[in-house]
Amino acid sequence: MNIRALSIAVALALLAVACVPAGSDNAPSPDITVAPQPPTTALETASWLLVAEPQDDAPTTSDTYMAALIEGTLVIDPDAPCVWIASSSRRSVVVFPAGTVLRLGPPPEVAMPDETVVRDGDSVVGGGGGIGAEVIKTAPFLQHLVVPTPCSDAADGAFWHLSPSVEVVESD
Repeated sequence: MNIRALSIAVALALLAVACVPAGSDNAPSPDITVAPQPPTTALETASWLLVAEPQDDAPTTSDTYMAALIEGTLVIDPDAPCVWIASSSRRSVVVFPAGTVLRLGPPPEVAMPDETVVRDGDSVVGGGGGIGAEVIKTAPFLQHLVVPTPCSDAADGAFWHLSPSVEVVESD
Protein backbone atom coordinates (compact mmCIF):
# COMPACT_ATOMS: atom_id res chain seq x y z
CA MET A 1 0.00 0.00 0.00
CA ASN A 2 1.44 3.34 -0.90
CA ILE A 3 1.70 6.32 1.45
CA ARG A 4 -0.96 8.34 -0.37
CA ALA A 5 -3.59 5.56 -0.10
CA LEU A 6 -2.72 5.05 3.58
CA SER A 7 -3.03 8.81 4.23
CA ILE A 8 -6.46 8.93 2.57
CA ALA A 9 -7.65 5.87 4.52
CA VAL A 10 -6.52 7.40 7.84
CA ALA A 11 -8.11 10.77 6.97
CA LEU A 12 -11.44 9.10 6.10
CA ALA A 13 -11.36 7.06 9.32
CA LEU A 14 -10.70 10.19 11.41
CA LEU A 15 -13.46 12.06 9.59
CA ALA A 16 -15.92 9.23 10.23
CA VAL A 17 -15.05 9.17 13.96
CA ALA A 18 -15.39 12.95 14.22
CA CYS A 19 -18.89 12.86 12.67
CA VAL A 20 -20.31 10.28 15.12
CA PRO A 21 -21.75 11.90 18.28
CA ALA A 22 -20.17 10.89 21.56
CA GLY A 23 -22.00 8.44 23.78
CA SER A 24 -23.81 5.21 23.07
CA ASP A 25 -27.22 6.80 22.43
CA ASN A 26 -26.04 8.74 19.36
CA ALA A 27 -27.71 11.92 20.61
CA PRO A 28 -26.74 15.12 18.83
CA SER A 29 -24.26 17.33 20.60
CA PRO A 30 -25.74 20.39 22.37
CA ASP A 31 -24.48 22.79 19.70
CA ILE A 32 -26.44 21.06 16.93
CA THR A 33 -29.99 22.34 16.39
CA VAL A 34 -32.51 19.73 15.32
CA ALA A 35 -35.22 21.19 13.11
CA PRO A 36 -38.75 20.48 14.40
CA GLN A 37 -40.86 18.21 12.25
CA PRO A 38 -44.06 19.65 10.78
CA PRO A 39 -47.29 18.54 12.45
CA THR A 40 -49.19 15.73 10.82
CA THR A 41 -52.70 16.67 12.00
CA ALA A 42 -54.53 19.85 12.93
CA LEU A 43 -54.61 18.75 16.57
CA GLU A 44 -50.85 18.46 16.70
CA THR A 45 -50.46 22.15 16.01
CA ALA A 46 -52.56 22.88 19.13
CA SER A 47 -51.94 26.60 18.60
CA TRP A 48 -55.66 27.24 18.27
CA LEU A 49 -56.45 26.34 21.88
CA LEU A 50 -57.48 29.68 23.39
CA VAL A 51 -55.59 30.10 26.67
CA ALA A 52 -55.52 33.31 28.68
CA GLU A 53 -52.18 34.65 29.86
CA PRO A 54 -51.57 34.71 33.62
CA GLN A 55 -52.72 37.92 35.25
CA ASP A 56 -49.92 39.55 37.22
CA ASP A 57 -52.26 41.46 39.49
CA ALA A 58 -54.36 38.48 40.58
CA PRO A 59 -53.66 34.83 41.36
CA THR A 60 -55.23 32.33 39.00
CA THR A 61 -57.41 30.55 41.53
CA SER A 62 -61.07 29.76 41.04
CA ASP A 63 -62.15 32.60 43.35
CA THR A 64 -60.58 35.26 41.07
CA TYR A 65 -62.81 34.38 38.11
CA MET A 66 -66.36 35.32 37.25
CA ALA A 67 -68.75 33.04 39.10
CA ALA A 68 -71.47 32.27 36.57
CA LEU A 69 -72.19 28.61 35.90
CA ILE A 70 -71.93 26.83 32.56
CA GLU A 71 -73.14 23.31 31.86
CA GLY A 72 -72.86 21.38 28.65
CA THR A 73 -70.79 19.07 26.50
CA LEU A 74 -67.16 19.85 25.74
CA VAL A 75 -66.56 19.70 21.99
CA ILE A 76 -63.02 19.55 20.61
CA ASP A 77 -63.33 20.17 16.87
CA PRO A 78 -60.00 20.20 14.98
CA ASP A 79 -61.81 21.04 11.73
CA ALA A 80 -63.20 24.36 13.03
CA PRO A 81 -60.53 24.52 14.77
CA CYS A 82 -62.24 25.12 18.07
CA VAL A 83 -63.08 23.99 21.58
CA TRP A 84 -66.48 24.95 22.89
CA ILE A 85 -69.08 23.98 25.44
CA ALA A 86 -72.42 23.16 23.84
CA SER A 87 -75.75 23.16 25.64
CA SER A 88 -79.24 22.67 24.24
CA SER A 89 -79.56 26.43 23.62
CA ARG A 90 -76.10 27.62 22.55
CA ARG A 91 -72.41 27.02 21.95
CA SER A 92 -69.73 29.08 23.70
CA VAL A 93 -66.13 29.18 22.50
CA VAL A 94 -63.98 28.40 25.53
CA VAL A 95 -61.14 30.66 26.63
CA PHE A 96 -59.22 28.47 29.05
CA PRO A 97 -57.31 29.65 32.12
CA ALA A 98 -53.53 29.97 32.03
CA GLY A 99 -51.80 26.62 32.35
CA THR A 100 -54.34 24.67 30.28
CA VAL A 101 -52.90 22.23 27.72
CA LEU A 102 -54.40 20.40 24.74
CA ARG A 103 -53.20 16.80 24.63
CA LEU A 104 -53.25 15.09 21.28
CA GLY A 105 -54.75 11.76 22.26
CA PRO A 106 -56.48 9.91 20.79
CA PRO A 107 -58.87 10.89 22.05
CA PRO A 108 -57.98 14.57 22.22
CA GLU A 109 -58.32 16.01 25.70
CA VAL A 110 -57.83 19.22 27.61
CA ALA A 111 -55.74 19.15 30.80
CA MET A 112 -56.79 21.92 33.17
CA PRO A 113 -54.30 23.64 35.51
CA ASP A 114 -55.59 21.57 38.47
CA GLU A 115 -54.87 18.40 36.42
CA THR A 116 -58.54 17.69 35.71
CA VAL A 117 -58.73 16.06 32.28
CA VAL A 118 -61.72 16.77 30.04
CA ARG A 119 -62.26 14.83 26.82
CA ASP A 120 -64.28 15.55 23.72
CA GLY A 121 -67.91 14.62 24.48
CA ASP A 122 -67.65 14.87 28.29
CA SER A 123 -70.51 16.58 30.11
CA VAL A 124 -69.03 19.35 32.23
CA VAL A 125 -69.99 21.95 34.80
CA GLY A 126 -67.73 24.92 35.39
CA GLY A 127 -67.52 28.49 36.51
CA GLY A 128 -66.51 31.61 34.67
CA GLY A 129 -68.43 34.09 32.62
CA GLY A 130 -69.50 35.14 29.18
CA ILE A 131 -67.29 37.63 27.34
CA GLY A 132 -67.63 39.36 24.01
CA ALA A 133 -65.18 39.60 21.14
CA GLU A 134 -64.42 43.21 22.14
CA VAL A 135 -63.15 41.99 25.54
CA ILE A 136 -60.78 39.59 23.81
CA LYS A 137 -59.41 42.47 21.75
CA THR A 138 -58.92 44.81 24.72
CA ALA A 139 -58.20 42.76 27.88
CA PRO A 140 -54.42 42.62 28.42
CA PHE A 141 -54.47 38.92 29.34
CA LEU A 142 -56.51 38.03 26.22
CA GLN A 143 -55.16 40.35 23.50
CA HIS A 144 -52.70 37.72 22.27
CA LEU A 145 -55.51 35.36 21.25
CA VAL A 146 -56.20 34.77 17.58
CA VAL A 147 -59.66 33.26 17.24
CA PRO A 148 -60.12 31.25 14.03
CA THR A 149 -63.09 32.70 12.12
CA PRO A 150 -64.84 29.31 11.68
CA CYS A 151 -64.59 28.85 15.44
CA SER A 152 -66.15 32.21 16.26
CA ASP A 153 -68.79 31.78 13.54
CA ALA A 154 -69.77 28.31 14.83
CA ALA A 155 -70.62 29.82 18.23
CA ASP A 156 -72.10 33.07 16.90
CA GLY A 157 -69.32 35.01 18.62
CA ALA A 158 -70.20 33.77 22.13
CA PHE A 159 -67.14 33.24 24.34
CA TRP A 160 -66.84 31.79 27.84
CA HIS A 161 -63.82 32.57 30.03
CA LEU A 162 -63.65 29.33 31.99
CA SER A 163 -62.41 29.24 35.57
CA PRO A 164 -59.78 26.62 36.54
CA SER A 165 -62.44 24.56 38.35
CA VAL A 166 -64.24 22.26 35.95
CA GLU A 167 -66.07 19.13 36.98
CA VAL A 168 -66.63 16.25 34.60
CA VAL A 169 -70.21 15.18 35.31
CA GLU A 170 -70.30 12.33 32.83
CA SER A 171 -67.50 10.95 30.67
CA ASP A 172 -68.18 10.16 27.06
